[in-house]
Amino acid sequence: MVARSLVHDGSPVLIPNCMSVTRELAHEYSDGAVLICDFVDFYNQIYTHRLRNVIAEAGGTTLEEYTKVVEHFLHGLNDKTSRGIPVGPAASIVLAEVVLSDIDRKVLSHTSSFTRWVDDFRIFFQTIDEARSFLHEFTKYLYEVHRLVLSGEKTRLLNVIDFTGREFHDDEETERLKRQAKVEEVALAEYLEELDERAGLYNSPEDVFDEEEYLELQKQLYESNRVDILADTYGEILSEQIKRSTPDFVLLRRVFKNAARYRIRAILRATFKHLERLLPVVREIAIYARSALTPSSANDIAREFSRVLNLPVFRLPYVNLWISYILQDDSFNSSPVDIGYASVLSLRDQALVARRKGDRVWIKSHKSGLDVLGPWERRAILFGASVLSRDEMNNWLTVAGARGDAVERALSVYMRTIRT
Repeated sequence: MVARSLVHDGSPVLIPNCMSVTRELAHEYSDGAVLICDFVDFYNQIYTHRLRNVIAEAGGTTLEEYTKVVEHFLHGLNDKTSRGIPVGPAASIVLAEVVLSDIDRKVLSHTSSFTRWVDDFRIFFQTIDEARSFLHEFTKYLYEVHRLVLSGEKTRLLNVIDFTGREFHDDEETERLKRQAKVEEVALAEYLEELDERAGLYNSPEDVFDEEEYLELQKQLYESNRVDILADTYGEILSEQIKRSTPDFVLLRRVFKNAARYRIRAILRATFKHLERLLPVVREIAIYARSALTPSSANDIAREFSRVLNLPVFRLPYVNLWISYILQDDSFNSSPVDIGYASVLSLRDQALVARRKGDRVWIKSHKSGLDVLGPWERRAILFGASVLSRDEMNNWLTVAGARGDAVERALSVYMRTIRT
């Protein structure tokens, strides 16, 4: 119900006619980028307690009693759960807009050049890098403050030229394109959607890999030449998707998941050469790379991977986390790829990279500062103690483990045990 949000006396002003304002912004930012996003199951994911807080913030102390009544009423509707508002009633639209007005303010802290229809945003930027940086910050804000998640399938970063060509086709042209669509393409899209629904959650990167099962499967694949067929197929799919203005990331997730399963290395170089185009699936890429990398393949992709480390997107926290995860792989021990610790944003990831590199100096320089660190950072540095001499490691872990929590004590015992 919002076309554009502007600032007037510190508050959003809602202007109607969303499409016309979107056209104006597309013309104004013709050389720029646009972020398109909306939320997963928005109405059902609204936290009633956060809704109460936002109403109180908007109305001050005069509305505090009313906010309690609203929250209590919604709890009754939701069978005592604290999430969700009814879909359909006019009152729900008002409540949803209260939450969205708070999200509007977050967008307004960066730009007033955006439109919104309910939870469907179009946010315009001068460059794709600005848009990408905002997307990461926006995603973090939405989850930490409202526990809302952006839809992976509906969230896209586009050049405004591509956006204009796709968004403003008239009805006649759209119908003509629909009639020209191949039956095979429609069937494939439906099949991929079905596959995505059946796929469920991906396994954690820390899941134990069954080496015996893999070796047996690999033997069968090589004997049947299926692995070569898979490698060629995945290479063709990746090449085709990279050329598209908006790649099919549902399909690419499936490709990288299967490539990780069979440890297919044929697409490693192309993947890192075009990583900027593939950022929405950087998690799947990182898991795939850790499964497929060998010392030889790490050397083969050294040039492409070094380029990634110098990209502006590498400084984005989410991207930095997953690329740093790849850098922890032992395959890089003999690779010319190197990175300064300052480029790795997380101290935990720095510790794990230092452990992989056998960097005793880095580990020693952080031994005395454990007490002021968070639990994940402390455990990573304790884990990095394996690069020290046995005597130094044992003495330090005995003291550090005794000062730590149950997990750190168990870790210190484990580290000393595996070095005996």
